[in-house]
Amino acid sequence: MNNPVAMITDPLRTTSIRPPFSTILIAGLLAGTLDGIGAMILAYFRNGVKPEVVFKYIASGYFGPEAFKGGTAMVMYGILFHYIIATGWALLLYVVYPYVIQSLQNKIIIGIIYGIVIWFGMNLIVVPASNVPAAKEFNLIQAVINAAILVVAVGLPITYVTAWRRSPK
Repeated sequence: MNNPVAMITDPLRTTSIRPPFSTILIAGLLAGTLDGIGAMILAYFRNGVKPEVVFKYIASGYFGPEAFKGGTAMVMYGILFHYIIATGWALLLYVVYPYVIQSLQNKIIIGIIYGIVIWFGMNLIVVPASNVPAAKEFNLIQAVINAAILVVAVGLPITYVTAWRRSPK
């Protein structure tokens, strides 16, 4: 029953590994928390932006510019959306992990690549498809810093939680 080859070739196999839901939830909560902290610190030191504005920005993805006029409810929506997005990225890696680990076999490389994939996914798909106000202009240095935060706060934690929880007990 503890055949690691069977777990790699059958990505949805749950025998001898922890339940998918709890693995995805743990990874999403960890990544969402770390990324949220990183975003708040970066926004404060870069522009003096208060934490609640960071989450109103996230809420604006659904509510548009009206989110910035809202109060606590918009902050809570932003936090909720932030964790939903982080958990979605955790779900995606959980599903593709057996195929990725079979190819790369190094959690650090997987985490780095996944963080970069997340940066591209957020900037080329998620944010443009949302109601978030358009960025003023592209800034390479800020893009690299944002990608690095996603690697450290999202890509690596999701990869390590997924690897740990998908391994035999």
